[in-house]
Amino acid sequence: MEFCPKCEALLFPKKEGDKVILFCKKCGFETEAKEGVDYKLVVNIPHTEKDKIDVIKLSVKKRVSEEEREAFEDYYRGLEEAGEEFEEEGEESEGEDYE
Repeated sequence: MEFCPKCEALLFPKKEGDKVILFCKKCGFETEAKEGVDYKLVVNIPHTEKDKIDVIKLSVKKRVSEEEREAFEDYYRGLEEAGEEFEEEGEESEGEDYE
């Protein structure tokens, strides 16, 4: 960053042909940029409070009560037993001929 020697404002880069010129927007001062220095103009866009978005990530692990755990076990045990009974019925009917 370089500043204007006359008014102390920031000097901005611009290209004129193959040269880089530093100029002052306030008073119009111009000077040639130094060799080997890369000048980059970066513009920051100001945001209002309305533009900002708060992101809240909430991670809650619900603990299963003993009653719920037992209910789940009974439910799945019942499904498992029903599946076994269904398989046994299927094995018994394999030998039958359907006409």
